[in-house]
Amino acid sequence: MKRIILTVVVMVALSGLLIAFNGDCDHLGRGEMHHREMQPEIRGNDFGEFGMLCEELELTDTQIDELEQLRVDHKKATIETHSQIAILHVDQKGAFKDHNFDAAKKLTVKIFELKKAQAIARIEHREAIWNELTPEQQEKAEELIRKRPHPKKMIQKKKMRK
Repeated sequence: MKRIILTVVVMVALSGLLIAFNGDCDHLGRGEMHHREMQPEIRGNDFGEFGMLCEELELTDTQIDELEQLRVDHKKATIETHSQIAILHVDQKGAFKDHNFDAAKKLTVKIFELKKAQAIARIEHREAIWNELTPEQQEKAEELIRKRPHPKKMIQKKKMRK
């Protein structure tokens, strides 16, 4: 009798889950709106926010080309740094497994040196973008940044409502 009740409860729970997810159990974002697919293409690339920003700041073609090159270069460097950090994490995990704590310490230092360099590169990237803008565009950019919703503030507002 207990087995039958347990089986019925499990079947009802699974049915409820399937109905709730509408048969879509892919946790990788399927079912969510992919904003990049929905945005019009700008200069052959799907930039999303970048394209809208170019329009609002009224960037020249030269500025768009320069900013795109900065973006691509920064993205490539970021990917390289992330992969180097991931490799060091694998080595660090092996060092811990072998109880080689001196090697783990050295690897940790290398990881944080790369993270520091990446943070500095991020700041320099922002500075290069900022320097590409005219003073009028910089003012407009500051205004747009102030108007943009910030995720942390949105989370705090949700917590305050509860």
